Amino acid sequence: HHSNSIVGKGVVVDMAAVVAELERMSGKSFTTVYDLPPEDVMSVAEWTEAERSRREKEAKKERLAMLPDVEIPISEAWQEIPEVEIRSVTATETTYRYDFEEMRVISETKQRVRPEEVVTGRRIKRLKSGVRFDEKTGKFCRRPSLNEVEITPVPTPALPDWVLSRVPEERR
Repeated sequence: HHSNSIVGKGVVVDMAAVVAELERMSGKSFTTVYDLPPEDVMSVAEWTEAERSRREKEAKKERLAMLPDVEIPISEAWQEIPEVEIRSVTATETTYRYDFEEMRVISETKQRVRPEEVVTGRRIKRLKSGVRFDEKTGKFCRRPSLNEVEITPVPTPALPDWVLSRVPEERR
């Protein structure tokens, strides 16, 4: 499938039909049918529920993109976390190299200074992740979550008859 919005045209090539015609013309078979592993096989009911759930989630995401931020009380905007400071720590590191002239391994020990996070024992307040302070309104806000989005019920999807006619009885 290809489309070009500038030209205003789209093209779909039915490769299954091409292979079927080539098989008819040549008498050769280019199609191999195989069984999927049992863990990859779904019943119609499992597929229907998975597809309904997928469509519901997609509808909620679309609705979520249109929703404004939710105002929250100050008590829900902040969290207390351990204060962390970055300190320089000196560590001894040993590295090895191979000396081709002397044909031996040589160890080298060096002192390296590296930054390290150290908990101070104090606690600080900060905004929770995803919370922002709106300077124009003086309110704390956050994006609503998918669980908070209300949508109209998603219709139950149905498999096409050509698929249903090929489903073994035990998976209907």
